[in-house]
Order: sequence, then structure tokens, then C-alpha cells
Amino acid sequence: MSAAKHLIVYVWLCFACVTGYSQTSDSCNRTNIEFQFLQKWVGEWVGVGNITGEPVVYAVNAHWVLDSQFIALHLVDTAAVPAYEANIYFGFDCNAHQFIVHWIDNFGPAFSQTLGYGHLTGNILPLTFNYPDGAFLNTFTYHSSSDTWTSVSTFQTAEKQWASFGDITFTKKSN
Repeated sequence: MSAAKHLIVYVWLCFACVTGYSQTSDSCNRTNIEFQFLQKWVGEWVGVGNITGEPVVYAVNAHWVLDSQFIALHLVDTAAVPAYEANIYFGFDCNAHQFIVHWIDNFGPAFSQTLGYGHLTGNILPLTFNYPDGAFLNTFTYHSSSDTWTSVSTFQTAEKQWASFGDITFTKKSN
């Protein structure tokens, strides 16, 4: 077999492997309950609440990214000089039947290396982040009657007790 034929066979095999992988790696139906849940985030929101007892107000923009594999939330505080900014990527792993969340913020790479995992129950999504210094639980709840979201977060202390970290209500901006 000539070198050209070997190359053609090699390229074809690579394409077949990639095509086969892409067809089996994501068996999600985009109309399933998990994707409908994430779809409720799409739009612009205002988040009002407290973090460690201090009042906060966030502007949030949420949209699908990366071939609709993730809902991306860009969250930034509304202070004249913002102290906090985050990009949060919510995705659903159909094979493992769980949500996976990448939380990347201005605290840097060390704090962004831990992924959050969770399972949806009704309109409630508790996400656990197992940081090296202890677990962090962030529970997102969608309230259909008011078209709002809440985020209630707690952390595990060194004594293995749960303590409040924050509580935020997200309201959709009117156009």
C-alpha cells in the first residue's frame, strides 16, 4: 500500500473514531428536564442578598455556550469598583446523570480548580464543591411562581459544622 493510501486510511479511521465518540459521549436529549431547568437561567438578572453577612448586588447575564453544552452565567457585583466577578458554567453529564459546575472567579485558579456536582430534585439543585479546606454547598432553587432563583450557600468549618455563607435572590431584569 502506498504512503498516500496509508494516510487516507489513517485520516478516515481518525474521523470515524471522533465521529463515533461524539455520537456516544453526549446522549442527552436537549428537551430533558435538566436542560429545561438550565434554560430558565437564560436572560439578564439582578441578584440581591448577602455574602458573609455583607449586602451584595450582582448583575448577571446567562446564555448557552459551547454548542449548548453549558449555561454560562457572568456575574459581577454592581459596585463602582467591582470586588467580585465570576463566570459560572452549569452543565449536565447525561452519562453520569449529574450536574457539573465550573465556578471561575477573580479569587484565581486555586479556588477555581474544584468542580461542583449535584442532582436535581424538582426545582432544587444542591451543588457540592469539595475544596481542600472543606466542603461548600450551594443550593440553587428556581421559583416558578415568581420567575426568580435563590442561591443559599453554606460551608463546612474546621470542626465539621455547617455555617452560613450567603443568600441571594435573583430577579429577571425587565426589558
